[in-house]
Amino acid sequence: MVNTAMMAIPQTALRKLDFLVGEYSGTQMLFPPDGKARSYEVSCCISREACERFVKVEFFADVPEFGVESHTGLLTFNAAKNLYQMWLFSSHAEEPMVMTGDFREHQLVMVSEPWLMPWGLQRIRGVITPFVDGSFEFVTELWAPDGYTKFRHTLFRRQAVNL
Repeated sequence: MVNTAMMAIPQTALRKLDFLVGEYSGTQMLFPPDGKARSYEVSCCISREACERFVKVEFFADVPEFGVESHTGLLTFNAAKNLYQMWLFSSHAEEPMVMTGDFREHQLVMVSEPWLMPWGLQRIRGVITPFVDGSFEFVTELWAPDGYTKFRHTLFRRQAVNL
């Protein structure tokens, strides 16, 4: 019998997420299904959990006409399934969004299970693209019968470390 509590942590796969760790601010553009685009400032803190198995994501924004939005996510690698998994808890939803995916070249591409949002049940694709200056872009898209449509576009800029 295998003791799952003692399973090895997939360090090599998890180290691919190192580019995310840090404190960020950015500008996010929201393209909601109701058609009125909005731009606003966001902040994000991404850290490793003490056990090293998870990367923790904490996100905050004050969205015009929607109010405060916060998310807490846990991102990890499932060696048995050979993919990345994320559970994202949102201030706007009772159930967490569950996403799975992998790297396609240098981008991390994750797709959610159907998730109940203010605009109904949606499937979301998220693409994280790292840049050499330490910033990264995060684009999310909503599934539609004729392909995905842009939902959010964010450029996260790494905050300077104060010593």
